Amino acid sequence: MSHRLACAALTSVLLIGPSPLASAQSATPDEARVHTAASLGFSKAWDDEGGIGTGAEVGGTVGWLATDHLELLASVSTLAHDRPTPFLSWDGRVWMLSARVAYAPRARHARVRPFVAGGLGLMRSSGSITERGSTGPFSRLPPEIVDVRNWTYTGPLWEVGGGAELQFGRMFVRPEAWWTVGMLDRGARIGVPEPPITVTRIVLGAGVRF
Repeated sequence: MSHRLACAALTSVLLIGPSPLASAQSATPDEARVHTAASLGFSKAWDDEGGIGTGAEVGGTVGWLATDHLELLASVSTLAHDRPTPFLSWDGRVWMLSARVAYAPRARHARVRPFVAGGLGLMRSSGSITERGSTGPFSRLPPEIVDVRNWTYTGPLWEVGGGAELQFGRMFVRPEAWWTVGMLDRGARIGVPEPPITVTRIVLGAGVRF
């Protein structure tokens, strides 16, 4: 009789499923709220009159998920840009440091989380413009350098952007697009890039939460 009762109890457990205690032991822990990430992308720099070069961008972020939908981030990135032409060329570097706020409408456990974001910070833009003289149509000599003008600006920036976060457990990747504007001042100088310096940015970030 006891043997039959034991078999019946075992059958009931197998049919009903795991006990609440086993379910609690196998439950996934809450998603961590702090992250670090690195990014790589392609960006283009502009002054008030046009493009002043393109180049690769590298950067990194740290962030804290303040709520299920709101994240606070700190970001630093740098871009080396150049635009060569036969008679005038730009060669520069931009550093960008910003504090950001990102909003994602979907729950933090969603596999794909679109987001929009904005930030404020500091930009440093430096580089040189090289001007070359003209040569005859049949000359094999390179154009002579007639002037080199250097610039260095530091000032506030603002930016807006967005993208999507694709989550794989605690790891994630983020394709992002940003529009960053440096409110810089060249003073009375002429012949150098005219602020604002704007950077359009397409980047891919990868990071981990802990």
